[in-house]
Amino acid sequence: MSFFKDIQQYSGQPLSHQLLMSLFKDYKRPNDKIHELITNGSLVSIKRGLYFSSLTKEPERFLMANHILGPSYVSFESALSFYGFIPEQVYEVSSATTKAARCFDTSLGRFTFIHLRVCFGILFCYSIQKNG
Repeated sequence: MSFFKDIQQYSGQPLSHQLLMSLFKDYKRPNDKIHELITNGSLVSIKRGLYFSSLTKEPERFLMANHILGPSYVSFESALSFYGFIPEQVYEVSSATTKAARCFDTSLGRFTFIHLRVCFGILFCYSIQKNG
C-alpha cells in the first residue's frame, strides 16, 4: 500500500516519528522519505518527531497539545472558553504541566505550557485543607 492509503487510517491524529518509521519500513532511507513529504507539504512538522498529515483532516488542537508536551492538561483560558465560562474567544491553547514552562508556535497555532508545582493528589490536598 502507498503512504496516502496508509495515512487515511490516522486522519485527524498526531503522527509520531516511530509511527512514520513503521509505515516506511520497506524504504532503505525512511528519514529521507519523511523529509521529502515535509518538503512537498504532505506532512506538517509540529515539533521534532511530531507531525500531522495535510492530506487528512487537521488534528484537534487540545489533542495536539497533549502530544506536544506531556504530562500536561489543557487548562486556564482555553478550558474556560471551551466550556463557555468566559465569553472571549481564545486563540492559543494553554496547558498546565509539571515540566518547565514552554511555548510552541506551530502552523496549528500557539501552544503555551505553564509550570505548576505538584500536589500529592486531590484527596491529600482536600484532607489538609479540611483538617487544618
